[in-house]
Amino acid sequence: MAIKKTGSFTKDTAAAYLAAMIDGEGTVGYQSDGRHSIRRHVSIANTENSIIEACKKAAETLGIPYTVTVKKPQNPTHKECWNVNFDSREAFTMLNTLPLGSQLKKARIERLVKSYKHSQLTKEVIVSLYNDEELSIHAIAKKLGVKYGRIQHFMKTSGIEARQPGVIV
Repeated sequence: MAIKKTGSFTKDTAAAYLAAMIDGEGTVGYQSDGRHSIRRHVSIANTENSIIEACKKAAETLGIPYTVTVKKPQNPTHKECWNVNFDSREAFTMLNTLPLGSQLKKARIERLVKSYKHSQLTKEVIVSLYNDEELSIHAIAKKLGVKYGRIQHFMKTSGIEARQPGVIV
């Protein structure tokens, strides 16, 4: 399906177009790089280059930073797939204002924006809160505004040993 060329987007039509593309073709979430680091991302993928070009034009109209990648098919019967990637704090903040129809994707983008407030999740911070201030894992999660499981997983993968009940470290 080719996009009919109608000139440039207005800010309203650009916002509506990107919202529709994220609702229909987009993914929103986190991706681990395998080294205690998580990459936040919103991306729109399609095999139709004209759709990707329209997404780029809409993002430029709104001033939203993006990158484009191309995935070459391994199977010769498949098509190339283009991805418009939004992966910066500025992009998430701007995408958070789009009129998305999917409440799930809207909530995920809101979490991406909020997650930057919690980027202080480092081994030093956790050790300080856990050992020096003697906070429980639940108290650390509440203080940092993240889920208990995230702190627990971070501690396990970072080699932070749990306190034994009744033992002061």
